Amino acid sequence: MVVLDIPRRSRKAFLADFMINAKGTNEEPGVLRFDVIQDGVNPNRIYIYELYRDPVVLAAHRKMPHYQFWQKWRDKYRPSGTQRRRYT
Repeated sequence: MVVLDIPRRSRKAFLADFMINAKGTNEEPGVLRFDVIQDGVNPNRIYIYELYRDPVVLAAHRKMPHYQFWQKWRDKYRPSGTQRRRYT
């Protein structure tokens, strides 16, 4: 699971852009879950829960165009000081 704290001014644009990656990921074979969850108390906190059948599927996911799209623009939503935490 990844936890992202997105600046309030970027939240709407982040969610719109990130859903491109989420939709594409959920259509990949071997992806068991890819959920994007907005915190009910802090709407600027986003939880991303990912579950892949095996490491091969995860490696394939990281080569997909929608994942590459996410890699290119993700930092614009994470200015200095923005929190990102990964839990495995």
